[in-house]
Amino acid sequence: MDYSSTNSLALNGLARYAYPINTSSASLPLLVSIFLLASLAITSTRKASRQSSQLPSVHYGWPVVGNVVAYSKNPISFLRTATAQFGTTFRTDMIFTTIIWLRSPELNKVFLETKEHTWSFGDGIGFFLNKIVSPGYFDHLKVFVGSLSRGINRTSALDHYSRVAGETSRTFLADWARKEEVLLFEHVSKLVHAVIVQCLMGPDFTPRTARNCTACFMAWKPTSAACLMQSPARLASLRRDLRQVPEHRSSPYLQACLKETARRYSGVSMLRHARQPTDVCSGTTTTTTDVAVPKGAVVAISGHLTHRDPDIYRNANEWVPERWLEEPDLARRVNAGGRLAYFPFGAGAHRCPGEKLAGIIASAVVGTAVLDFDVAWGGGERADLTRLDFSKVGSPWLMGDCSAEVKRRVL
Repeated sequence: MDYSSTNSLALNGLARYAYPINTSSASLPLLVSIFLLASLAITSTRKASRQSSQLPSVHYGWPVVGNVVAYSKNPISFLRTATAQFGTTFRTDMIFTTIIWLRSPELNKVFLETKEHTWSFGDGIGFFLNKIVSPGYFDHLKVFVGSLSRGINRTSALDHYSRVAGETSRTFLADWARKEEVLLFEHVSKLVHAVIVQCLMGPDFTPRTARNCTACFMAWKPTSAACLMQSPARLASLRRDLRQVPEHRSSPYLQACLKETARRYSGVSMLRHARQPTDVCSGTTTTTTDVAVPKGAVVAISGHLTHRDPDIYRNANEWVPERWLEEPDLARRVNAGGRLAYFPFGAGAHRCPGEKLAGIIASAVVGTAVLDFDVAWGGGERADLTRLDFSKVGSPWLMGDCSAEVKRRVL
């Protein structure tokens, strides 16, 4: 279960309704409906806003909807600007709720260690998934996650997933090699979805669901490939390393590449819904303040911005997989002392149960592509890896995707 980008998806959906209306073509009933919706939205946020009024508030353009528009256009710039202006805690009033942002490694730990009955992940995910799952599904999230974790993390299950991921990767890559070029993120999305469905539901479901897949789950798989395509020396090093190990997931350099991509291309946010009012201790080494989180508010952190914080990571905005080989305990160090600064799969009781499965799939996809195929930019034109699209489920895509040419290697 990937908690990392639920906020951007929900807010981007709301933003579609937040732009100015052409009144010359709008009917009176439509205008009245829009007015009533806006009034309801503003009223619904006032209670939480008043209760969290001690926090500095972000305001962009129009009241309430201006924040949604600004966030959906560029969530990273939105949060960086707000953090620089207001510090580690601030609030944003959105259309249907108030979001309280926690922006420090210490507050990341508070966020991920707070009990589910106080701040709920299930409610946060349910903001945009309740309409497509059975009623009451998220009321039993704890039981579901526990059962899923026990099932998919057995040694025999993981070995089976590894075989499925390898076979499916070879089949898909061979098919791509027969095409002139493919859209990297879209095609890897379908591959990953096919592997997940086959592992958890069986092969009978794969053809239909893979064909209809549009979301790029765990997009750091194609992003890893794209980063390697921009660094021929690292690609050659990885290929040498893969030849020396019995299976892809045993390659230290491949695991370093995947860890680095998970760091650099995390989702923009994690969300939790406050079921109870809570006081959060916020401050620095010299000052301490209690921040009131009211019942009904949404609490959020940003893994993406934490993972790119130059005060935590050297050359934070660069893709440097060697950092994980030079300092094998890097994750442990940045997560020590009451802090959390590396958490692509969450942490503690709120760690994603599918982390090992994700690692197996990523190792199979990237390892197979590197060892058995040549992957190059479509048309010889490099993609701009800084232009990220956070509107998908999971980790960010590249804006507009990118083309790749896949050819089977001749040994």
